[in-house]
Amino acid sequence: MGRGAVTTVKLDVSYDDGATWRKVTVAKGADGYWAGSFRTASKPGGFISVRASAGTDRGFGARKGIIRAYGLR
Repeated sequence: MGRGAVTTVKLDVSYDDGATWRKVTVAKGADGYWAGSFRTASKPGGFISVRASAGTDRGFGARKGIIRAYGLR
């Protein structure tokens, strides 16, 4: 028995170490991959934090977040 097909994907970004979050619109492409895009803060020297989650049609899911995942120059 498999875990099912991925049916939902969510992505959020934060520029203040996770105090506030902005939703990123993601969509499933014809190739089966999920993709989204966002603009980084215009002020250099900060960090981007990310959190993502996914769910399947069989009720399984995963969630992961990384504070200060990427530094801005």
